Amino acid sequence: MRHRIIPDLETPKARVESHLLMIAKIPHFMNDFWRRVRVVSANERQCVFEIDVTQEECNPMGTLHGGFIATIIDSLSSATQYGKKNGWIGVSIDLTISYVSPAKNGDNISVECTLIKIGKNLAKTTTVIRNTQTSNIVATGQHTKYNVLPKL
Repeated sequence: MRHRIIPDLETPKARVESHLLMIAKIPHFMNDFWRRVRVVSANERQCVFEIDVTQEECNPMGTLHGGFIATIIDSLSSATQYGKKNGWIGVSIDLTISYVSPAKNGDNISVECTLIKIGKNLAKTTTVIRNTQTSNIVATGQHTKYNVLPKL
């Protein structure tokens, strides 16, 4: 499947929301997640998302699964690149996560993704996930992507 170019929409928030809607239409294991995630704010450097944790995303101990946290960081930090008019998409080459405190089924989490640098070939983002009820940091992450568009 070829990656689509970022749509030429007026605002960063509109570009990010358009990307989320497009992804939600492609059948895969995260369809429910993409339909539930909300874009709270977006500019060319930062996006803030919110989502409610569901049982399906929790481990047997009833807390948000670490693998799903990794998927959230990977997916939403990637979506943040859509805020830039000259942004691009690519493949992950590095993903580092620190797990700080748990989030439980029913908790609302905010995911703040910041685009540190985007160049011709590499993009670097940082992410902070917080429990909105307690303000506790759930996890932090750093993500590096490699631009594959010129090669497709």
